[in-house]
Amino acid sequence: MIRIIEIFDPELKETISRDILFDLPLWFGRPEDTEEYCIGVKDKTFFAAKEDDKFNGFISLHDHTEYTSEMYVVGVLNSYRNKGIGTLLLKSAVERLLENDKLYLTVKTLADTHKSKEYKETREFYLAKGFVPLEVFPDLWGADTPCLFMVKNLNK
Repeated sequence: MIRIIEIFDPELKETISRDILFDLPLWFGRPEDTEEYCIGVKDKTFFAAKEDDKFNGFISLHDHTEYTSEMYVVGVLNSYRNKGIGTLLLKSAVERLLENDKLYLTVKTLADTHKSKEYKETREFYLAKGFVPLEVFPDLWGADTPCLFMVKNLNK
């Protein structure tokens, strides 16, 4: 049975994110960026999916304002993808945000102007979970990785 638990230990957050993100080279293919995420999660809200003694997914949230938080980074081990773990992680995150009176959850992902099968699946997941596209930033991450900015109204 998969359990979603909040992790508070900064070093454990880093370890979990490192183990999972480096298993996802099709999404996190730039080691320097992946390393930045692994360090960046240490001071952010962090939920992890655990089955038996194995962490298989996580979501990290970054608060921007009293109204809005961002999905800083999220990942599910390749061997556990498409088993509902991302949905469970997102549900736990949204519940926490609503407890804290947040109104919106944002996420940045690769825009559809980049032909990536993996990120097409990612965008479809976000759309199915109530996120809507707001804007494309063609050069935020560099010309070869256009950024799509999406938002979810938490009160809908």
